[in-house]
Amino acid sequence: MKLTLEQHAQFERDGYLFFPGIFSREETKTLTAAVPELYSRREAYNVREKGKDAVRTNFAAHLYSEPFARLARHPRMVGPVQELLGEKGVIVRAQPADLAGEVLTRMFGAEAVVREDGYFHLKTDPGQSLEINRQLMASSIGVSELRPFERSLEEVFFQLTGEKQGS
Repeated sequence: MKLTLEQHAQFERDGYLFFPGIFSREETKTLTAAVPELYSRREAYNVREKGKDAVRTNFAAHLYSEPFARLARHPRMVGPVQELLGEKGVIVRAQPADLAGEVLTRMFGAEAVVREDGYFHLKTDPGQSLEINRQLMASSIGVSELRPFERSLEEVFFQLTGEKQGS
């Protein structure tokens, strides 16, 4: 989903966007069906009404509920956030890594290539994936993984709030 100029302006003005109908009735039924089990748990993440058993707020459902975890990572949820934050990229795992790093740096510049935990995170449009693969293969580099970079909403939340995961 590509955001319109009006949606970008609304986000800048209001700090949020609302997407009615972004998920089908069937998709929302899956989430709704998961709520009673979430609310039945006696955990700190279920804040209850004072003096009552009713759950007022449920926090971080995506951390312990599979349907909500899928929602938090769904492209229709993550895509607009990535567009607003300018977070496009490609993840590459290739061997020999040093040579791959040289080729990728020649292609995109040192500021666009981050090497981390055996992967390269390239700050570039995922539409460049075919050319990346072609250049690496032409340099006799074995490519074992090449995919678009996607962050979860949780990771985006921590970036926006400045909080650290697990704190």
